[in-house]
Amino acid sequence: MQHQLRQDQVDFILNDIRKKGIEIEDLQYSLLDHICCVLEEGWDENETFSDQYLLVLPRLFKKELSEIQEETELLITFKHFYAMKKSMIYSGTFSAFALIFASIFKLMHWPGAAILIVLAIAFFSFVFLPLLFIIKAKEVQLVREKMTIGIGVTIGSIFCLSVLFKVMHWPGANFMGISSLLGLFFVFLPLHFFGGIRNEATKTNTIISSVLLVVAGGLMFSLINLRPSKRLEGAILETNKHMNNSILIGSAIQPENPTSEIALLSNSISLDIKKIKQDIATNLNISARFSDEEIIRSFGTDFRLTTALLFEANGRPKVALAKLKKDLLKLKGMLEGKKSSNLLQLNDRVLHAETPKNVVSWENEQFYMIPATLVLSNFNLLLMDLNTIRLGVN
Repeated sequence: MQHQLRQDQVDFILNDIRKKGIEIEDLQYSLLDHICCVLEEGWDENETFSDQYLLVLPRLFKKELSEIQEETELLITFKHFYAMKKSMIYSGTFSAFALIFASIFKLMHWPGAAILIVLAIAFFSFVFLPLLFIIKAKEVQLVREKMTIGIGVTIGSIFCLSVLFKVMHWPGANFMGISSLLGLFFVFLPLHFFGGIRNEATKTNTIISSVLLVVAGGLMFSLINLRPSKRLEGAILETNKHMNNSILIGSAIQPENPTSEIALLSNSISLDIKKIKQDIATNLNISARFSDEEIIRSFGTDFRLTTALLFEANGRPKVALAKLKKDLLKLKGMLEGKKSSNLLQLNDRVLHAETPKNVVSWENEQFYMIPATLVLSNFNLLLMDLNTIRLGVN
């Protein structure tokens, strides 16, 4: 016959449960029922009640009984806690695979790469990382540890978004990238390192992870282009040196009193180009007092304003650039059969022979998402070609 605990023994267990930090009444009686059942089923007549109770109780927790109270409160507070874990895993898996496929699509120039990249980084930054923070923050007790996790997640989100902005050529990419790396080096790493090195159990892992973060952050920082490359700067300066003109002013050689139709049209196109250049200079606040070096240093990597001035949001050329292309094609047609027609290379470039529809137009290749200084330099080259054409027909 199964042993049955006395009422005073049951009361003792209930009072002990309460003393050990279990405050939720339903939980108290659930634990009481469980402990009583275990004791009664495994009752040993040769052992005292106290000894058997002390053997059974530690089976319910790792350190102390109040852990059960904390876990219960966690489940009450976050009713969908396990659903959140699943969502975190699913969103992380989706982000990883979407990013892999996006990289392949981008490498092969297949359509849909941009959408995959946006979805992958958006899910990772706004779903996976916030869920990771909520779950991990509940696993630690110290406010400092919660703060470290929160800062790490925030820096990770900003860095991921900076990569997305960089790939999509959106403004603000460099600012976010530099901010996230500075936050990594001067905020997160000190908190992570000095917090983890104090604990002997996590000391080695903290040192290794800190070294890896420093190396990874340093490698990423080395990829950020804070100013134009020396090669690009030298190429622009050399081009304009041969033209004997500055980036801003451009070619100024003009034949006197052009009379032929070709010379008149080329002169008209030159005036249109100079208007476009003047518009760019005005919007960039570049004046004639700027040297070529100063212009490159200030606007060498800035493509946003020139792209916005010359193209619509969907990448189509605006009226001024479309008219320029039309007039140049007309001029090239008038030069047919002449050697000077080779100066105007206006054909679209096919990216892949297998996909003839996937082409880059002349205007997009010369001026779309191109640094301002290079745009001005390309216009200068065009002006020089037009001067050559005008001089050749007069």
